[in-house]
Amino acid sequence: MNLKKLVSIGLCIFVIVSILPISFVRAAGVSVTLGTASMAISTAYNSTVSFVPGTALSTGATVTLYYPSAYTDTSLVLGDVTLTKTGDANFTSAVTVVSTGSDTATFTLTTSAPTDTSNPFIITFANSHLLTSGTGANYTFAVTTDNLAGGGDYGAALQYVGNTNQVKVTAIVKPILTFAIRNTADSAEQATVSGLKTCALGVLTTTTVSTCDYRLKVGTNSVSGYTISYISDTNLTNGTYNMTNALAGSNGSSPASAGTEQYGVLLTAGSNTVGTVSRGTDFLTTTTNIYQITKTSGPNTMISSNGPNAPSGTDTTNTTLVQHRATIDSATRTGNYNHTVSYTVSATF
Repeated sequence: MNLKKLVSIGLCIFVIVSILPISFVRAAGVSVTLGTASMAISTAYNSTVSFVPGTALSTGATVTLYYPSAYTDTSLVLGDVTLTKTGDANFTSAVTVVSTGSDTATFTLTTSAPTDTSNPFIITFANSHLLTSGTGANYTFAVTTDNLAGGGDYGAALQYVGNTNQVKVTAIVKPILTFAIRNTADSAEQATVSGLKTCALGVLTTTTVSTCDYRLKVGTNSVSGYTISYISDTNLTNGTYNMTNALAGSNGSSPASAGTEQYGVLLTAGSNTVGTVSRGTDFLTTTTNIYQITKTSGPNTMISSNGPNAPSGTDTTNTTLVQHRATIDSATRTGNYNHTVSYTVSATF
């Protein structure tokens, strides 16, 4: 190959290399922050879009904001959207062009030197001329920059309009109200005969005090607590003769000794897992006295609480002990005595 051909090939290579664009481009994904991330529908966005650039920009470089096309921008004008860069001495100003047709705001920079990559660009909307959509959804604000050398930044952030970014978690806790008549130790149900719980006082004599016991066990998640009431079908009777009742009321009756006719209950109110337990007005003050349990009109409140109660499997603390107590004298009529006490439990939820 002669020298002339070598020179020609060299010139061709030089021309090709000269016309090919060779640049070292820096592009960076950036984090975009909205001054107000959550908005109501059809509401003016008077807030900011900001980002810290990853690429330095010089005079003539651009920053472009893409706002949601579903937003109302018919009144948006140049003075409504501005770009600043607080803290960067190299940033001088920016000329804004708003295009409502393409839903963009473009800012052309003037700088004294390349801008830094530590202070944020802040785009501010003012004058209530950009309104969020009338339809709730999650909308995108995006930004790009162009450093005029093929490089720049890009990023986006969501604005949540309405409540479509929210999940309401729901659950239902059913009201709980349980009631059982248990034995004294709360180890089993009270004994039953012919479908009725029984409390057998046995054969009464003038020389003994006869008693029988059971527990009233209530469970509830009512924050207002529960109420136990009773009503009786009759007095303690043999059909023609009624046993002498203890008194009802604040003090009831002192327990009679063997040889004195008296019938009633000793009421031992338990505790409550939350709150306190109180006695009804017929059983009110003296916890060691005997009270009437034969009222045939009612219901008559025995126990009430002011909070939830969750007695454990075997619980002699958060339950109420009822002890029936009978004594007779020599004039007490013979016969088979009985009466039926019906309990009701209520709660307010």
